[in-house]
Amino acid sequence: MAIWRELRARAGCGDVGSGSADPALHLLADGCRVDADFNRDGIHRFTLPRRPRELCLASRTVVPAIGGLGPDIRRLGVGIREIAIAQGGAVRRFGPQDPALAEGFHPIAEGEGLRWTSGIARLDPARLRLARGRLRVQVDAVALASYPAPPV
Repeated sequence: MAIWRELRARAGCGDVGSGSADPALHLLADGCRVDADFNRDGIHRFTLPRRPRELCLASRTVVPAIGGLGPDIRRLGVGIREIAIAQGGAVRRFGPQDPALAEGFHPIAEGEGLRWTSGIARLDPARLRLARGRLRVQVDAVALASYPAPPV
């Protein structure tokens, strides 16, 4: 792993140790960033005033094999345990196996039980069968130990 750190330093990417444990998970609703109203222990809650035409989960990313975090060569954002969308009195839950989690989500690795994003993962409102109006989105996600921090 030392070779990767040396290559990152030469490329001006900084050391993994200068990274952040915060994946900076947020939503993109019709292209606008929406930060979480609540964020603790991997639970992120968001409020949207109306159903967006396009909805994405977005976060920092890292390739664990390059970042010295393990052998995985995929570019990973966050690992999804569950996404719950509440609208009116109804709550719809989407687990890692749900086909609604497709574009921007990696296939589930054997024995992993998480659905990792690639950094930007699309949640198709039509596939999620959302009604018009206000909605709350709760994302239960696992973060990696370190993500490259943006330059200051």
